[in-house]
Amino acid sequence: HLMTTEMLSHVASHIGLRDIVLCSDFPVEDITLANTFASIVTALEVSSGKERARKFVKDILVAQLTGKDIYDLWKVDDAFGYLKLVLKDKDIEPRLCNQSGVSTILTNYQVGLYSNKELLGIGFGETVDIAKHTAALDAIQ
Repeated sequence: HLMTTEMLSHVASHIGLRDIVLCSDFPVEDITLANTFASIVTALEVSSGKERARKFVKDILVAQLTGKDIYDLWKVDDAFGYLKLVLKDKDIEPRLCNQSGVSTILTNYQVGLYSNKELLGIGFGETVDIAKHTAALDAIQ
């Protein structure tokens, strides 16, 4: 998301590059702004070191994630599998905490994910598998 041409050109124009870039096309194209921003980061790394370039990118580019929901940008197909991969040292146990309306069309299950008696995440769903998936998403978040 952050490395798309649209995002890089958006950031570049908001730090004033649109006004100072000299090129033959007018208005300045998005790809030109994106490449200029990448060039500035590279020049900063060469002149001031990786740490300074990292701080610049963090302050300017990563700040664009403010207010964004992570799941709008990242689609997790197997949330429980990903959580087990991230927490490979811990045993994760899904437990059915609550259920309601089992014999109706409004069935609702509540699943909690536990590790060493500690609640990692809780989720709800129409089936136990959906509730387990939403509990894993909650734990990841």
